[in-house]
Amino acid sequence: MGQLLIVDEDKTYACSLAEEARRHGHDALVATSGPDAVELLLAGKLKPDLVVVNAAGNDGEGLAVVRAVRSLGLASPVTALLGSLDVDLLGEALLSGATDAVVKREGDEAVGAVLASLERATLRNRGVPAAMVDGIGRCKHELANALLVVDGRLRRLVSQGAAEGRGADFEAIRGGVDRMFRVLKELDRLRGRKAS
Repeated sequence: MGQLLIVDEDKTYACSLAEEARRHGHDALVATSGPDAVELLLAGKLKPDLVVVNAAGNDGEGLAVVRAVRSLGLASPVTALLGSLDVDLLGEALLSGATDAVVKREGDEAVGAVLASLERATLRNRGVPAAMVDGIGRCKHELANALLVVDGRLRRLVSQGAAEGRGADFEAIRGGVDRMFRVLKELDRLRGRKAS
């Protein structure tokens, strides 16, 4: 899969993000300072599919890494991690060369956003057309939403201990399954195969 470089002075956060990326089949490296990240990139042994940088890093180190990626001529997209939705910092990161931004939080939402950026970058780096990458992303998002609906309904049914008299819940589950099949057909269409 893809190679990810995570640059964040919060080693615990960076390592947990790297571990999650590895769990999804990606190669992930961590640098806990801007100079360490630049040194890795200058060595030439590392050509990551995505660089994730804490834009608010110590004394502007995060933005310096973004500028270094661009000045080295690397095609790697850069996702800026923001401590909050700081419009000024977001603007600075984008002007420095970041291609995406994620508000840094604990939990699945930020990790999911970073992994989605990595998947898009990996596909684009492998020559998959941007329109197809975007279509695949939309389909995965729809599939994930449908699965969340099904999972939530099933958990509720299990916790209640009985399925009798639960027609509305079963109807919602069936609707979620129907949505999943529509998404899978759309994925097949995007791949150029005829769905059966």
